Amino acid sequence: HDAQMLGDRLQRITQEAESLRTMAVAVTRVKGTGDHPAMDEALQTLRLAVSLSRTGVTAVEAWDNRGSLVWSTALDHPLGVCEPAQADLDRLILSGRSTYAPRATSRAYGNTPALCFGVLDRRSDGAINGFTAAAFQTETALNLMRRLVARQDGVITILRDRQMVLAGTGSQEIGSASPKGPTVTMEKSGDGTTVERMLDPTTGARKIVLYRDIPGTDLTIAIARDEEASLLTVREFQQKLRIAAANIFGIMTFLLIIVFGAWRRDKAQRESRAVEETTYARGAMLHEIASRSPDIIGALDESFHFIYVNESVKPVFGLEPSELIGRPAGLAMNREDRMELLAALRALPNDGSSHRVTLPVRKPDGDEVMVEFAFSHLPLPDVHGRTRPGWLFICRDVTTRAAAEQKLKEAIKELQQVAEHIPGILYRGVGTDGGPFRLHYVTQKNGSLFGYPEMLWQAPGFISSIAHPDDAPVLERFRDDLKQTGSAVAEYRLRHANGTYVWYRNSSTVVSKENGQYWLMGFVQDVTVEKDQDARLEEARRLLALNELASGIGHELGQPLQAISLSARNALMHLDRGPAAIPRVRDKLERISAMVERAGETVQRLRDLSDADSNEPAGSDVAEAVDHAIAAAHDRLDLVRVETHVTIQPDLPDAAIQPTLLRKVLTALLVNACDTYRGVDREDPDGRLVTIDARQEDGQI
Repeated sequence: HDAQMLGDRLQRITQEAESLRTMAVAVTRVKGTGDHPAMDEALQTLRLAVSLSRTGVTAVEAWDNRGSLVWSTALDHPLGVCEPAQADLDRLILSGRSTYAPRATSRAYGNTPALCFGVLDRRSDGAINGFTAAAFQTETALNLMRRLVARQDGVITILRDRQMVLAGTGSQEIGSASPKGPTVTMEKSGDGTTVERMLDPTTGARKIVLYRDIPGTDLTIAIARDEEASLLTVREFQQKLRIAAANIFGIMTFLLIIVFGAWRRDKAQRESRAVEETTYARGAMLHEIASRSPDIIGALDESFHFIYVNESVKPVFGLEPSELIGRPAGLAMNREDRMELLAALRALPNDGSSHRVTLPVRKPDGDEVMVEFAFSHLPLPDVHGRTRPGWLFICRDVTTRAAAEQKLKEAIKELQQVAEHIPGILYRGVGTDGGPFRLHYVTQKNGSLFGYPEMLWQAPGFISSIAHPDDAPVLERFRDDLKQTGSAVAEYRLRHANGTYVWYRNSSTVVSKENGQYWLMGFVQDVTVEKDQDARLEEARRLLALNELASGIGHELGQPLQAISLSARNALMHLDRGPAAIPRVRDKLERISAMVERAGETVQRLRDLSDADSNEPAGSDVAEAVDHAIAAAHDRLDLVRVETHVTIQPDLPDAAIQPTLLRKVLTALLVNACDTYRGVDREDPDGRLVTIDARQEDGQI
């Protein structure tokens, strides 16, 4: 039990030393960055933690791997407290941690020796960076050891590798070897406890020694008692117990009560210390997080005064944290915004929820920034252990975001204005495979364009209900094209609210598909006027074609009719000569009949030209078109006695033109050639020849 008590005390010391060493690693890391103000602040925090130590830790130091002091929390020992001997330094490097006595014993506190707990520090690449040591004033442990010695008449020591480190009598030198004779192990348990019987080589007395390892350290507690003295003491106690047999039950009960009370107190103290250590570690972690956060983190008391704010407040508000502590919130705001902020804080329910508000804040240099605040309740403990209300807040500069949101609102407003003034309506909706189409958005202009209220457009199948019956297939093809290709354009008629049918052009595109639904956007415009203009233009084209037909008939039939008239007069003149002229009359009548047939063919060809279908596919056989043109201009060619010479390239591809148009062009060219030869002497030595040559060059005919 004595060994357990002393071991627990030393283990708590090493645990606190380990906790402080963790903070010391952060100090060394900051020092490596060269940031001296941050180094001073971290070192000051560590000195505060050392001053609050309850286990006797008096200094924390960092040494390099050559045993030179890097920094120390001990202001009164500029050369350091935990300077190791070379053997201790070697042990540190080999084992990674060690407990040792300082080499300069004069740096101990008063007449009480000190112990140092050293832990090796390594960089991320595994190289040795040095070590961190925590100095422990042994006065507390020595007092406990003296009390235990006085109580059991024995010797209590603390060993390292069976070398004496600290003795309960205070007369032994630290680090001296403990004399030891032959030993016999009597008992060994799994919790690090060993009991041995040994012979003292100096006095020859037999002693019983209990060794107990201290977890997490390289120390061992040794308790030694003289075996004969122990037996004599037992006999004396047996005699006394016989005398006090009547009171033994009461004494045992009283002792049990005392032991239980001591155990309860010790347990409560240990739990309290554990809670304090956990709270301190969490506080240090939260402070580290807050100091590194880019957002402003702070706290307000019940009167809305600053009690904490991190360093991020300076870039946003232009003030140091120390300038805000103790001052009321909202100083950099105008009165209306400050009242709004305080009202929001008062109205915040204490149910763990938070509240956000964005307000303008004016910096000391006059610039105004938009800041978003997020508040939640924060219970604050007072000196009596009770809690009082407080607020935790996080805020950040959202000036850029606020400006972007304002521009977005303005852009949306402008887009809405454009959508409401375009000559048509924009819509957005969703359709399903095999189901009706449903509108989700339509511009307000639909009322003037269709005459129906917006609520009717939301009804499924409304568009189909007002469509012209003849245009139902057009709507069906429009929906199929949307599903298959993702875009479609269709023109169809819808019934206006006044009962008339109006032509509309609908252009729509699918923007997304998901779970059997397709979302689309489209534009609808009234094309009734455009349709009327197309109809009038088509009528004008037909009248022009009729005029061209009449002109063609007059042009093409003029010459045959003159020839027919001349042949008829000649036939009449021959009839007056009597029966002998009948053969000549027959020739004239046969010629008139042939000319009438040719005139009929000419009229049919002109009718074919005038009735040409504008939708005729483009692709003409050039040889066939040339033959057709020569046949159409045969009378002109024969009348003027013009010969034609045709040369067409073999395997010539079709020309990219409608056959009717190609025939008409070639016929017109031949007629013009005949008109040109009319003024030429019939005995022209070069002859009357029209040459037609068709070939392909550079992809063209």
